[in-house]
Amino acid sequence: MASFGNAFVMPGLVLAAIIVMSSARLSSASGDIYGNYADRDEPSSISPNPNPSPSPSTTEDIGSSSSNFPDVLPLEPSQGYYRHLRKCADEISPLCAEQIFEGMFYSNEELTEDCCANLLHVGYDCHRGLVKLILLEPTFKGKASEALHKSFQIWSKCVVVVHHADSPSPTAAAVSN
Repeated sequence: MASFGNAFVMPGLVLAAIIVMSSARLSSASGDIYGNYADRDEPSSISPNPNPSPSPSTTEDIGSSSSNFPDVLPLEPSQGYYRHLRKCADEISPLCAEQIFEGMFYSNEELTEDCCANLLHVGYDCHRGLVKLILLEPTFKGKASEALHKSFQIWSKCVVVVHHADSPSPTAAAVSN
């Protein structure tokens, strides 16, 4: 697994509202939500900017109570959607976020069992929404199809890993009876 250090990370899967992103840019993101892209080759519009100046007509400021979620986003597809995704992002551990992001964009390594449990705790709707949000970033739009597929594989593998870990082995069940 590559070491990424402190990274700029965006949560999410390609929102049906990708059209909104045609003129809007994501900026000022930090923390470890679904990865780290400090080492990627492509330039990104996501950068630490202490003084962002978004256009009120094209962005939504949802506050900066969390360092795990971008401060400025395109208009919400529905009221409260970004607040919901912020809560989702806050429940994902930085290590798990990095593993998910790496799995979607850089490697085929499996997530740890703890990360899978964390992902399933957050839930599929949160996972999918955060992946969609990541893919709104122009740098990742060209990788959307592969990243969506990999994010679904990650979720599916985590379901198997966690449910397998939760179910007692036949030997343990026989001993406990």
